[in-house]
Amino acid sequence: MYDFHERLSWSLAGAHEPFWQAVYKKAFPNLSHTELCDDLAKQKQGVDRVLYLANGNVLYVDEKKRERDYPDILLEYVSADTYRTPGWMEKDLAMDYLAYAFMPSQRCYLFPWP
Repeated sequence: MYDFHERLSWSLAGAHEPFWQAVYKKAFPNLSHTELCDDLAKQKQGVDRVLYLANGNVLYVDEKKRERDYPDILLEYVSADTYRTPGWMEKDLAMDYLAYAFMPSQRCYLFPWP
């Protein structure tokens, strides 16, 4: 079981910022800068980070970090099983990309999100 606010604090702590910057710079060579989103309403819409590109485009990214390396990618269909709250796979989120990272190996998969 995960606590949303505990996970959010871990995500916003900043310890992994160099990793994320390297991921986004490699994926988007025309990256101008990024902005970590700490607005709870935007967080619930799947916006963890905003990417600003040199050509003026703006991209919204939902970042998923796992503390251990696993041989899978966890897709959350149910967020809280006691309440049957929909997981992020079941929501209409405002993101352009899903960034799914395994922090020990510093491996990240970046999926376009329709």
